[in-house]
Amino acid sequence: MNKSDVRLAKKKIFKCLTEDVEHGIDKRTGKPLKQRKTSLALFDKRGGHAIWNGTDLEMVMDKVMLGLYFALKDSNSEEAKDEN
Repeated sequence: MNKSDVRLAKKKIFKCLTEDVEHGIDKRTGKPLKQRKTSLALFDKRGGHAIWNGTDLEMVMDKVMLGLYFALKDSNSEEAKDEN
């Protein structure tokens, strides 16, 4: 893992924590699902305060994991571009 991978992961985690994101890919085919999942933001982007009452560590860790999956996916697609 190099600095650009860390920056990408931080960017994706921040996005998952502060923005509503849609996600969902069929694991067998790799195509987007017809009914995509929506992940709601937990924190305000400007103020940094929690949007929801009762935000707990499990909710935050779920967003961190989602951000890491997004970063891994983007990192792998960039590596594939570099190889071509």
